[in-house]
Amino acid sequence: MLDQIEMHATVRTAAAEPSPVELDGVRVLLAEDNVVNQAVAVAMLKSFGCRVDVAKNGLEAVSAVEREPFDLVLIDCHMPETDGFAATRAIREAEQARGTERLPIIALTANAMEGDRDRCVAAGMDDYISKPFKHSQLWSAVRAGPDRREASPERRRAA
Repeated sequence: MLDQIEMHATVRTAAAEPSPVELDGVRVLLAEDNVVNQAVAVAMLKSFGCRVDVAKNGLEAVSAVEREPFDLVLIDCHMPETDGFAATRAIREAEQARGTERLPIIALTANAMEGDRDRCVAAGMDDYISKPFKHSQLWSAVRAGPDRREASPERRRAA
């Protein structure tokens, strides 16, 4: 009986561990103004197998999305120049104007108050991670990001 419990625990632990192969080559734009937060998030993302570009503010994030193809954007809500909310709205407006598919955008914010998730969704973000986040939280969000794109209404219409 004890062997079965230990095996079950091992299987659950192994299934929860990130597999770099699963996200190998996923291209992520990290929009974050804090250098320490950038370093931590980039290290985590690279450990998942992601390719990461960094934008220091919302203005740089909007510009990067216009120039380069990304699979996912992680965006801090409170940055200089243009905050994450305004940057997300600008990205969504550009997508609509060009008729391109919706890029998954996940908010990164220190705010964890009631209504913050609603504010993120209202700005056009797809998900929300509260800082400081754990390795497993970032893994779950990043892993689901490209799936959101695959399941987007634009993809379903094109299929």
